[in-house]
Amino acid sequence: MALAAESPPGLLQKAFEANLSRLIAGLFPERMAAVILLHLDSGGVAASLGLPFFLESARPWGSLIKPFTALAYLASHAATELPQAICPPAVNGREGEGCWYLPGHGALTFEQALAHSCNRYFHRLAQDIPPEDFLRTLVSFNIVEQEESLSMASLPDDQLHKAMTGYGRLPASLPIRMAHAYLVLFNRGLLFRSGQIDGPNRASRRIYLEPSAIAAIWRGMRLSSLEGTGRQARQGSFPIYTKTGTHSRKPGSHNPSHLEGWCVAVDTDVSAGVLALAYVYPGRGATEAAPLAGIALTTYRRWLAPQIQ
Repeated sequence: MALAAESPPGLLQKAFEANLSRLIAGLFPERMAAVILLHLDSGGVAASLGLPFFLESARPWGSLIKPFTALAYLASHAATELPQAICPPAVNGREGEGCWYLPGHGALTFEQALAHSCNRYFHRLAQDIPPEDFLRTLVSFNIVEQEESLSMASLPDDQLHKAMTGYGRLPASLPIRMAHAYLVLFNRGLLFRSGQIDGPNRASRRIYLEPSAIAAIWRGMRLSSLEGTGRQARQGSFPIYTKTGTHSRKPGSHNPSHLEGWCVAVDTDVSAGVLALAYVYPGRGATEAAPLAGIALTTYRRWLAPQIQ
């Protein structure tokens, strides 16, 4: 580590990326895996490792959409708190409009529902969200363009409810847009705290976010890293915030070979802060993408964080 600390920044960056690439190849030798790391303070890309299709192709969000569904609910109800709900066991062992966790999560607060990515909880929220409020939220976070939201507005209610829950093929965005949207949540409404990056949003902008809503999302993502679907991202004792998502490339299929997994993991404790967006195919968010996100954050801490003042 002493040698690395004395290395020129460019060489250190290359060494970090090479080390992370080796770790990814060793962990997922027969899978497609990729990760993006963004600086929280500037929105700049700290590292981007993976196949070109990952960076250049729009992908469905899966359950990564759930915090934004919650924000749409709050906006539509002019509320500052999210309701509690009950996630009962699945009927006849089938998921249907219930939860991926067939035994049911039981009584849930919003934070618990987010931590455990409860589909039943968010499907119930979705049924009480006017489509225009959900679509307005997607546009405001630059998850989709205005034209795409107009196209989605013509979808039947059941498909929109699936989109709000994380079931369907929509919304679909470039991975960098996913990372940017979560960056807004951790910058309290600002896409960047300082500086700019290339992309569809070239200038800093602010989205008003109710402080209590952001605090609830942060608590839910923290709980996810401790006991929820993101717990496998926790590679050390430092606190992180996580959200996982899983999407089936074949609609309605739960065959593991059809699943692609996502995980957002945020380390606000490290100097400057860093956000990791990890992707694994085939894989699930909780069991494959979360460990990858955790490894990316830990490797960043060991190699690059000491260099950032």
